[in-house]
Amino acid sequence: MNALLSLQNISKRFPGVLALDEIDMELRQHEVLGLIGQNGSGKSTLMKIIGGLHQPSAGEMRLRGSPVRFTSPLEAARAGIGLVHQEQSLIGNLTVAENLFIDKPTDFSRFGFYRRARMNDAARIQLDKVELDVAPDTPVDQLTFAQRQMVELAKVLSLEELVEGHLVVLFDEPTSALDPELVGEVLKVIGDLAREGRTMVLVTHEMKFAREVATHVVYLYNGLVEEEGPPEQLFGAPKSERLKQFLRNVG
Repeated sequence: MNALLSLQNISKRFPGVLALDEIDMELRQHEVLGLIGQNGSGKSTLMKIIGGLHQPSAGEMRLRGSPVRFTSPLEAARAGIGLVHQEQSLIGNLTVAENLFIDKPTDFSRFGFYRRARMNDAARIQLDKVELDVAPDTPVDQLTFAQRQMVELAKVLSLEELVEGHLVVLFDEPTSALDPELVGEVLKVIGDLAREGRTMVLVTHEMKFAREVATHVVYLYNGLVEEEGPPEQLFGAPKSERLKQFLRNVG
């Protein structure tokens, strides 16, 4: 099967810093790629390049076989790559439904007015994907933090219909800002999506979770791929001394 997403020699330079150094990576449909590594290893920079927040200094990215270079997250989203942010991007005084569809081509508006019933019905379909039971006409600023995180995810999943299911979902530390008692709830939803066959790239410090859901794992160190392979190999029999030490440190 051809790669849905591939990166070839991707590098990223910031002033005085080489954040990524010739990264090669492939992701096929229905796979879950786990990205692990210390803070500052390049994980978030790589995710931001894939998601259109940064542009690479060198290298090529291909989506469904064609070269792509995104200048914004909106471009990436319309091509079928959706980033679930660490920092939530929802607009608090808009409803859940309005947030889901605000930046997407829809037939929910006419002459500048929303067709609320139609939009709310479509929103319920997206909310069901993440098992979130809230009314679509609820203002986002009335939701809990965990509920808003689920709306963020539903917003990304709503892109599926635009790209005929060929969606790549990027998770950059999706639980980092959550209270400990809410982490399991969010991880369950992500795990369910993985088992349903969604194509995903996951940056996480939850090693047990990465081992359970990832089909392939990449360990980054100082902007380089230090080791990669199936999760049973990386977590069960790592070769790199740096990876062994990292796994001991994260427990």
